[in-house]
Amino acid sequence: MLAAVIDSDEIGERRGVSAVGAWHLVVAIGRAAWLTALAIRLFFRPAVLHLLKHDSTEAEVARGLRRLLEAGGVTTVKIGQYLAIRRDLFSALTCAELSRLLDAVPPMPGDRAAAIIAGELGSPIATWFAAFDPVPIGAASIAQVHRARLHDGTRVAVKIQRDGIVATMTADFRLIAAAAALADRLGLFSGVGARALVAEIAAFTMRETDFRIEGRTADRIAADPERGVRIPRIHWTLSTRRVLVMDLIVGVPLARVIARGGDAKRLRITPAVIAERLCEAFLRQLFVTGFFHGDPHPGNVMIQRGGGIALIDFGIFGEISGADRLTLAAYVENLALGRIEAAFDCYAALVTPAPTTDVAAYQRATQAILRGWHEAATDPATPVERQLTAYYQGLMFEVMRRHRVRLAPEHLLFWRALGLLDSTAHQLPGQFDLLAAVRRFFADIRPGIGVRGASAIGGLVDYVRLTRGEAARAVAAVARRPAIPIVARLPGGDDARAVALPLAAVALALHAAALPHGLAAGVVAGAAALVAIGGVRALWAGS
Repeated sequence: MLAAVIDSDEIGERRGVSAVGAWHLVVAIGRAAWLTALAIRLFFRPAVLHLLKHDSTEAEVARGLRRLLEAGGVTTVKIGQYLAIRRDLFSALTCAELSRLLDAVPPMPGDRAAAIIAGELGSPIATWFAAFDPVPIGAASIAQVHRARLHDGTRVAVKIQRDGIVATMTADFRLIAAAAALADRLGLFSGVGARALVAEIAAFTMRETDFRIEGRTADRIAADPERGVRIPRIHWTLSTRRVLVMDLIVGVPLARVIARGGDAKRLRITPAVIAERLCEAFLRQLFVTGFFHGDPHPGNVMIQRGGGIALIDFGIFGEISGADRLTLAAYVENLALGRIEAAFDCYAALVTPAPTTDVAAYQRATQAILRGWHEAATDPATPVERQLTAYYQGLMFEVMRRHRVRLAPEHLLFWRALGLLDSTAHQLPGQFDLLAAVRRFFADIRPGIGVRGASAIGGLVDYVRLTRGEAARAVAAVARRPAIPIVARLPGGDDARAVALPLAAVALALHAAALPHGLAAGVVAGAAALVAIGGVRALWAGS
């Protein structure tokens, strides 16, 4: 299905209309004309005035873009929600405006929802459910959720996809992809491939329309025995592409606990404990398993009596490779320890500069932000809004945008999740320190990582759980890194000095250690790592 949406060979190049029919062509042309009229009225007019330095401000342009995307329907709303996380492409003001996009629509009638379930499962709804509440507990542009009870008494939540969503979004993405192809030919978006961006958005968005992917996401997170949060069980015999049935999570949304502090008392849990448990659970997803819930806002976190935490809504997820988890872990740990140059080196390994990027200027600007971030986080007098991860990561995105440096989409989701985690924890009463929580997390899960040399490498390898395949891919991944000269510095020994280690040597050691005949390969890996360490330390000493 996605191939039909984003196949670059067919974008703008289809010959004939037999595949879609004359009526579909008329509808597509009409929708294109309507969207164009909306775009001119809501967006292009204020944008042109802003470019000409007339009455329109950037805020008005951003507001016009949001209104256009809201008016365009489900596809454009989803596009806007994706663009809201692309801080490497758009200004903070524009992304903040797009984050306000409304995704609330009137619900389908209960009898229509029941009919969809019956059609998907092949028999009347009473065959599967002892009770079904026709009034949804939530409704959005793609689906709505109902309470129900199985014949064995299990209380479940039933997510039902709206009629025609896939067909509408597929047609819309073809239309938008054709416009993007034209924009690329005209060079309207220099430095950003419009067609590639649309393909990226389509792949990201269309996966939300297959509820089996969401179910598998929940199962993957639940498979970690040390996950620290409850994940609803998926009832696979009752689930399809358009219907997802899972255990009903009983609890209070964290958003309500934040708004009404009394709920925490009733649930017999302190806000500080909530923040700590939530932080531990997500740091484990981000740094240990590498597979994480991509939307941990307070509405998707449920607090249960006695302090249990449960997650819901797994439509957005992210996955970080073992090699990148290694680099991200070293980056965050070095930042938490105040090793600014080492933190930058790790961060630089994850970004892609343009040919015109002034690398030295980018490095100076980014290191200044990292230094301010660490100083603010360790100063109790710093206002809360200046302690948030999202604030400093936002500044770094602005620097990236200015210097035309790009970050991979999966890393954008990583920072979005970490920023939401930090913001959510800060909304609870008390003073939450994310960097302190990170230090505790690393100390608990990797005791002794501060020792020098190859043992530090071993700790990191164990920590990020690299598989043989991931280790092999790490070599190729590092070889493809952009030409920003970097080394990753891992915490050193008692003298607080860092041990410099080229990322390529790390990848080589990981690759060798993952080969069969582990003993011999381990010796080779250790020798390669030690030679690399010795060489770099010699260069360092002579500098």
